[in-house]
Amino acid sequence: MESIRNDRPVKLGRNDRCHCGSGKKYKHCHWQPDQQQPPVLDPPPVAATPPPLDFVEVRRQMQALSKQVPGSESAEIRRLMNSVELLVDYELHAAEIEAAQLAIEPYYPEFDALLQDKTAAFERMRRLFGEEPMVPLRFHAPEIRRAFAAVGYPGLAADRRTAATFRKAILFLADTARRQLLTTRLLRLLPEYVSAGRHLDAYLLLHCAMLTTDETGESNPFLYAMFEYGLMEWDTQRLEQDGDLLRRMGLNLEQLRELSPDELEHQMQELIADPDRAREMESFVKANPDVRAALEAQCASADSLSILLLDRADAGLLLPTEAESLPWLEIFQQRLMANTALVAKLQCSSPGKKSLQA
Repeated sequence: MESIRNDRPVKLGRNDRCHCGSGKKYKHCHWQPDQQQPPVLDPPPVAATPPPLDFVEVRRQMQALSKQVPGSESAEIRRLMNSVELLVDYELHAAEIEAAQLAIEPYYPEFDALLQDKTAAFERMRRLFGEEPMVPLRFHAPEIRRAFAAVGYPGLAADRRTAATFRKAILFLADTARRQLLTTRLLRLLPEYVSAGRHLDAYLLLHCAMLTTDETGESNPFLYAMFEYGLMEWDTQRLEQDGDLLRRMGLNLEQLRELSPDELEHQMQELIADPDRAREMESFVKANPDVRAALEAQCASADSLSILLLDRADAGLLLPTEAESLPWLEIFQQRLMANTALVAKLQCSSPGKKSLQA
């Protein structure tokens, strides 16, 4: 048995005086009862409390490091620094975020009823995602341009093909790291909306945060809204580019919009025939390859739409009659034969064809 003397445990021998103060030897007093009690163990050592993280100093060191490394690595350090700062901010407010989540739980039935009304839910989301706190979460024009360059540019029609292109672009941008950051930012906004008494809006933010972090292979209304703002920014920049090109070529966009199709075609023919203007346009297209790719996608889409238009039952008025078509039939046959002869000539003059003939 250990006895406490001067705050330190001391082992008692059988012939020592008992620790109870009876004056008897330990073996004749409390030795037997003490053997039936669990031994008293020394308390575990108390772990030293780590010093608090001096994030200001960490940020200062990362900023200094970003100035000493090449451009691409510096950008990566800045991105990492922003992520760390966001995560630290989230941890500092974790208790507030958890309290906000508990505060909105009673509103789940009302929130579930809102989701069942798709029109009302969409309109509420549209207003919510357009508010000032959501601005830092939006995608931007350079990201939209990079995504379309990777997955292809959308066409003119608001059809399934265009929707599929948008979905691919959203998933390209919303990788794992981006989803984590967006989720963290959404959760960080919860206390603000709960404090304002906007419990359903807070529930929408929580719902979108869970969709964004859990369904990594899918888009969702929040991601689409953030993408749409970037798409509008990209469209604005493209219009500015087009207007700048037209001004450099001596054209006016507003005047062009007022021209009839025949007048517009005549204007374009004059433009192509002017060597200086043609070189200006060629230089512009080379400097902006995304413009050419977007135009090619739109032209392909326009071709598809024109075919679909002619397939409609009410498109008969657009088709020429037999009498109108006959004068053009001979011209069409001549051009077809000329093109066929040209293709055959090119095939015969190709290295592959010559090797086969040899």
